[in-house]
Amino acid sequence: MSKRKVTTLAAPGGKAVGRLVELGGMIYSSGIGGVDPDTGRLSDDAASQAEMAFANMKRLLAQAKVGADELGLVSVSIADASHERSVTKGWEALFPDRGSRPAFKINEYELPPGESVQIQIIGVQGQKRKPIGVPGLSAERALGVRLGDVVFSSPIDGTDPSTGKRSDDRKTQIRQSFRNVETFVKQAGGAKADLIHVYLFIRGKDDQQDMLDVWLEEFPVDGDRPARKAIFDETVARDAKIIHLMCIAVIGKGKRRNLEAPGISKRHPAPMGCRIGDLVIASGVGGDDPSGKEKSKSADVRSALAFQNLRALLESAGGSLADVGSISITVNTYDDEAAILEQWKKVFPDPNDEPARHVMAFGGRGSYPVQFHVMAASEQK
Repeated sequence: MSKRKVTTLAAPGGKAVGRLVELGGMIYSSGIGGVDPDTGRLSDDAASQAEMAFANMKRLLAQAKVGADELGLVSVSIADASHERSVTKGWEALFPDRGSRPAFKINEYELPPGESVQIQIIGVQGQKRKPIGVPGLSAERALGVRLGDVVFSSPIDGTDPSTGKRSDDRKTQIRQSFRNVETFVKQAGGAKADLIHVYLFIRGKDDQQDMLDVWLEEFPVDGDRPARKAIFDETVARDAKIIHLMCIAVIGKGKRRNLEAPGISKRHPAPMGCRIGDLVIASGVGGDDPSGKEKSKSADVRSALAFQNLRALLESAGGSLADVGSISITVNTYDDEAAILEQWKKVFPDPNDEPARHVMAFGGRGSYPVQFHVMAASEQK
């Protein structure tokens, strides 16, 4: 039986504007949009949507009795770079103290029709965040925060803290980004071995092999690597960067354990999932058929297989789907969302007992219609 506590901010007609899920000491949200929960209307103006999205986030936290101090990471998705100013205004209004803000990331990609802004949050119950900086890299703002045993970072790039510059050599800049992440985790009181997940936002496909080479330098032992998600993101190049990283670490909870779903082969040197303590994070669970028989690329078939693979992955960690707190679903097109949600309802039939969900046309590869990125809390046996 699940122990999820689900809080829903609803609009007229029962449609959820946002959901907050508390499970295993963690806090997760669905995508929180700019729909007015009193009228059910969505403004055509991006600035109004951003203002409403932050208001909805604040309202949802109050409804769930979750404090803003318990938030570790706030991710904001925007449909266009021109919306960033409105997001920054809402962000600074909600967290006016520069020295006490959660880790923060703005992602720019296509959102569902009519939507300009979506917000996702992750936090740790009953904890107050401590800002973490790195000498030479963070002056006016911290690079991330620690709440209890969990550490979250904002984007960390390959700037050399001794010079304040980034190398023009691709591998050198990528290596430095990993060195900076390691330094950040050490500043938080941990070590590289405490990393449970790393997001890699890469300038383009031409940089992938160099990234993989450096990844293997940093984590040479198969079976002892963080979970990972690599995203080709052309916005990285706007600041003359090759890559930036975001990480989650768990400190003082023992050695990380890599997880795999039986029958699913790895195309890249990363585990399908990673566990430290009670926290489990998946690299990305797709709809490959373990038997190799099913070749369909349709969203309904592949999402059903993805749930099958997720179940197997969690069972390898000693848990189940009842332990899932959050699922971010990457898609190639929002046209597939309805078919995926039909499979979702079969697995999570009770809307009052389901994980936080966020569907996004960001981070996919084109060769598959769906992939799950999962955070779960499974008590160690």
